[in-house]
Amino acid sequence: MHYRINVFFSTLLAFTICCVSARAQTPQYTHQGTTASNPNSFPFTNGFNKLQWLYQGNMFASAPSGSITKIYFKTLSAVTATMNDLVIRIAPTTLGALSTTNFETQGFDTVLSAATYAMTTQAGQWVGIPLQTPYPYTAGQSFIIEITKSSGTGLPILAYQTSESYVARLHANSATATAPTGNAQTLGELGFDIISSSTAVITGPDTICLGSNQNFYGSPTGGSWSINNTSVASISSSGTLTGLTSGSAIITYNYGTGIIAKNVFVKANQSATITLAANPGDTVCGGNSIMLNATVTNAGDTPSYTWIVNGNPLIIPNNNPTYNVSNLSGGTGYNVACVVTSSLQCIANDTASRSIYFRPVVTPSVSIMSNNSTPVCVGIPVLFTATPSNGGTVPIYQWFKNNINIVNANNVTYSDATLQPTDIITCQMTSNATCPNPNIVTSNILIAPVNPIATTHVQISATDTSVCSGESVTVAAIPTNGGSAPTFQWYLNGTTVNNTSGIYNYTPSNNDQVFCVMTSNALCTSNAVDSSDTLTFAVYNLPVVTILQNGNTFSSSAATGNQWYCNGSAVTGGSGQTIAATVDGYYKVVVTDANGCQVTSDSILYQNNVGVSNVLYGKVTKIYPNPAHQKLMIGIDPEIIDKLTVELSITNQLGQMVYVCSPKSSSITIDLEQFSTGIYFVKISTQEGSSVSRFVKE
Repeated sequence: MHYRINVFFSTLLAFTICCVSARAQTPQYTHQGTTASNPNSFPFTNGFNKLQWLYQGNMFASAPSGSITKIYFKTLSAVTATMNDLVIRIAPTTLGALSTTNFETQGFDTVLSAATYAMTTQAGQWVGIPLQTPYPYTAGQSFIIEITKSSGTGLPILAYQTSESYVARLHANSATATAPTGNAQTLGELGFDIISSSTAVITGPDTICLGSNQNFYGSPTGGSWSINNTSVASISSSGTLTGLTSGSAIITYNYGTGIIAKNVFVKANQSATITLAANPGDTVCGGNSIMLNATVTNAGDTPSYTWIVNGNPLIIPNNNPTYNVSNLSGGTGYNVACVVTSSLQCIANDTASRSIYFRPVVTPSVSIMSNNSTPVCVGIPVLFTATPSNGGTVPIYQWFKNNINIVNANNVTYSDATLQPTDIITCQMTSNATCPNPNIVTSNILIAPVNPIATTHVQISATDTSVCSGESVTVAAIPTNGGSAPTFQWYLNGTTVNNTSGIYNYTPSNNDQVFCVMTSNALCTSNAVDSSDTLTFAVYNLPVVTILQNGNTFSSSAATGNQWYCNGSAVTGGSGQTIAATVDGYYKVVVTDANGCQVTSDSILYQNNVGVSNVLYGKVTKIYPNPAHQKLMIGIDPEIIDKLTVELSITNQLGQMVYVCSPKSSSITIDLEQFSTGIYFVKISTQEGSSVSRFVKE
């Protein structure tokens, strides 16, 4: 059987609670020692007026989460006690021990407040104190209980303390003391009743913001709402909580068969702060970047960041306190803002912005030129001038000769009288313009515009110095350092020739002597006029040749060097002094002597058959009429046309071919309108032989 003290209370300006009867009571959950081993008592009604005990969560390991509706203390003896201005407060804690120098002050909720509180106890029994405001308890939670009073009567009533391994108790004589007058590692034996959150539950946040409305929901439904601290918040009959001032309060939900509670904190509204720093600064050159770094306060451990560029949030939110802005070409400005959203409750967003600018990037360059439009001679000073672009207000110059730094050549101009024709001149410029890229540039290359001192010379060359009589020769002048327009004077056997060009064409006589004098117009020469060597020519007489005919035999007057021709074609094997004619036609001989000189004889016509028909391999070829006037008819055996490839040609007495065709018919008609009067020869040729026939055009 469980015995409980029945307590009745009423509310005036403060609670006055009076105990009218007593019976044995048993808490649901307890932390206690053994009565025999721990008979000590605590002064509860007199002596100490402020006590704090620290209970570790594992002391009530079986207690579920829910609302504590009554707390219990073990009594030492039967007594009637009265306490004035009694206040009981409970606070959650993570402390492992109490401080010996200060009472704890944070997180307390008042669960009982009475102007006068009287109780009658039984020795060695639990005495229960119903809480005006149920305390929301989380399973396994450590907590501190604080009891204060202004005064009281009766003997000490709390007994059976437990001995702990940490500072578990603080006490003082004054209810308003901030520092304890004593401490101990002992705890009062404690019990409590709890309504489990599995039976009833309040759904809603632990913290709301000042001035905000928050709906809370009770289960089972149909209950009523109340709050213990109406100065902090108010709650409507439907469970809407309105934050009034910063502080904590306990809301309770009475559902008929029980009551549950929830601790709620009303948090004052604050604002996060954000500042933006730009590294390396707000203005840089294009092609670089500016790192914006946000520094925030009052934003919690995991704030979020939204970056806005020129009024437009980034397409992909950059939840990062840094943002890197880059611009390649420059000449562009940006307004970058950052909005910080605190991870804490009741913290307003804050925004900071900076205007940044990327200066335009300029490309320096430098070009150089000399003051000479044409090259000068070695030893004459040459002035070089640098022309900068984007060099800034005070560019720095360094001149180079053949890629070697020229000492003290640091001006925009450079003069040199020691240049050689192969020297290379360049200039390096360092720009001090704003945002140059690159800042050091090199000019174009100039080859030194100087000419060396040269020697003028001319030599001559002929196509041949040994020629046959009547042959012409070409003599050419080959100048060295003659300039762009040298002049020449030719001499033949010591006498000037009316020719000033570099080419002399003439037909020499034996032992002629030719030389040339050149006048150079080149600059920087040691001699303007030079004479060539002399060429001597050898001229050979041409050989003399005649032909003697005896029947079909022709003889040359030259014993050697002969080559016979028939109708303009060389006769195969015809290199002897004599030749036997085998076909009709014009015969001549070309004689080449030991000096390579050639002479051609007159042509002699040979005709073996001058009728109007002859036989080609037993076949008849006919021409008619003969003599002919306007047309000539030629008949060829059809068998020849069918079986062989035939070529028909007509030559005049000079051996000139005046007509040619490849007949496909055995009967050919030739128009003689364009033929001059005279004797002609018709030649029929096949791969097996040929025949020649003569006709006369009248």
